[in-house]
Amino acid sequence: MVSLCVWGADIMNVQIISLRLIRRNKLIDFAAGAKTTGSKFYFLTGEDALREWQLINTMINFHTERGYTFVIPPYLVNEATAKASGMIPDFDGDFYATTDNLFLIPTAEKPMVGFHSNEIFQEDELPKKYVAFSPCFRKEAGSYGKRDKGLRRVHIFHKIELFELCTPDNSYAELDKMVEQVCALTEALGLEYRVVELEEKDRSPVACKTFDIEVKHQDEWLEVSSISNTEDRQSKPALIRYRPQNGGKPVKVHLLNGSGLALPRVMLALFGE
Repeated sequence: MVSLCVWGADIMNVQIISLRLIRRNKLIDFAAGAKTTGSKFYFLTGEDALREWQLINTMINFHTERGYTFVIPPYLVNEATAKASGMIPDFDGDFYATTDNLFLIPTAEKPMVGFHSNEIFQEDELPKKYVAFSPCFRKEAGSYGKRDKGLRRVHIFHKIELFELCTPDNSYAELDKMVEQVCALTEALGLEYRVVELEEKDRSPVACKTFDIEVKHQDEWLEVSSISNTEDRQSKPALIRYRPQNGGKPVKVHLLNGSGLALPRVMLALFGE
């Protein structure tokens, strides 16, 4: 992990609400989630539910104002989409499956890969930019330490996902733009953050380059966005191509994805615990 920049070290957040107070008012109720579903599930109610919903709308508007088309994708994908997107094997053992071979999505990136599968675009139709909203379902198998307590790691959470189809020549310039856009949103929320570039061993197998955006909360950094260029590692199995303007055979598009941003860690960073 290489830290590329840190922003907002002198920011003082005056909107802090302690998790102790929220629990007393039963705005975040892990006990009810545990008895209803199981450990690491929770009910979000009252003012906190409204805060999260307002943040979601704020983030969606931020991205649509910058040329992204809003999408609400299916929350389940079939096996072909799961494999093409890298969900299998990347999230193998960490996702929920139905009895009829459908899979609950760990991120909206996965159904967005299937959105234009088996399609051929004209070069002048690219780039195509989407902002998708979905709940994300993750088993998050393994033991939990104090760094994973409370809202840091849960089985269902909401996330705004940026997704882009572009030509290979432009994909890394577009990746930089996506990182800049998510940084601008993080700054607009008044959060101290840093950008880190992941080493190959820490990246998803389908990602060729990945930047994480982490926000400061007390003495720790919380990942709220992971932004990647998968080049043609997803578009090849999904058969997403374009016809070059100068003629020739169809060429595989490059696919980019990035959180913009993930809840509820943003809530935790904004309102404290």
